[in-house]
Formats: sequence, C-alpha cells, structure tokens
Amino acid sequence: LAKDYLGIGPIKAMAESMGVESPLEAHKTMVLGTSGMTVMDQATGYSVFAQNGFVGSRHGITQLVTRTGEVVYDWAKDAPPPHRVLSEKALKYMNTMLAAVPVIGTARRAQLPNIVVAGKTGTTQSYRDAWFVGFTGNYTAAVWLGNDDFTATNKMTGGSLPAMVWQRLMVYAHQNIDLKPIPGLD
Repeated sequence: LAKDYLGIGPIKAMAESMGVESPLEAHKTMVLGTSGMTVMDQATGYSVFAQNGFVGSRHGITQLVTRTGEVVYDWAKDAPPPHRVLSEKALKYMNTMLAAVPVIGTARRAQLPNIVVAGKTGTTQSYRDAWFVGFTGNYTAAVWLGNDDFTATNKMTGGSLPAMVWQRLMVYAHQNIDLKPIPGLD
C-alpha cells in the first residue's frame, strides 16, 4: 500500500530525512525493509519517534576536554539544533502502533517493568538477521544479532534474543533516572 499511494521516492526521502545514511535501494520491496541498513541508522531513524518528531545529529562524543581542563567541544552547545521531520499527528499514529508491538505483538520480551516501550522487530529471510529497535521516553537503541558470513541462525527472530538483549540493556539504563513519557501517547 505505501508504495502504491506514496511512491518509492517519498519513502526513501523520509528515511533519509530521519537521519538514515545507509544507501537505500529504491525498489518496490523497500517498504518491507529489504535495503541493508546499519545498526546506527536503525537507532537514528527510530530516535525521531522518541524525540517528538525531531531529528538531531547523532554523536558518540559529548565533550572534548584538554588535559588543562579547557573544553574544546561540547555537543550540547556546538551541535546543530534538531529539526522536525514528522508532524505531531503522524508521530501520534506511529508511536501508538509501535507501543502496541511489545504489548500485543512480536516484541513481548522487550517489555520493561512500569515503563512504556515502543519498537519493532525484524527478521530477514532464512533467519540470517534478527533485529529489535525500540525506545522509551528516555532512550533509543537498536539490537542486531546474526552471522557476519550470512549463514542462517537457529531460527532466531527479532522478538527473541534481540528483544531480550534490548530489554536487559534498558533495564540497566533506566535505573535511578526520571522517566519521560513517549511523545504522542495519551
């Protein structure tokens, strides 16, 4: 349906506007996730849902300080400001659907105690790759498990080990923090 009503070009453009840097192949099955994408791109794209429809610059370094204490780079001050790529209405629809996946869908193993979770599982043909990309109001993370040599796993799906790894990571990350709600959810 998406390819028929929107066309491939706008779907590719939306993914790129959400921070995806992997080269996306424009073909009919791309709406199913058939283009290769890095784990970082998965996390970056899904972070838009957690950040109220805004995309920012991804980063691994938050601050650079010389040994004398001079701050030469501070991400919070020096990064370009985020900009909106999803309307509030689109965000609400997407986050409502993504929040259902851990409750009634394929990612039940990603549930966190007393914390709302949203995300999506993914499993490639022949069980070669399995993903879970999820977020809370505080954090976004992507987990990929598979074999680098393209051999099949033992029928691993995104809702199994990847969701479990994500869940354990997030239980740890959410210790002793103020919980934020997922934007767009009532």
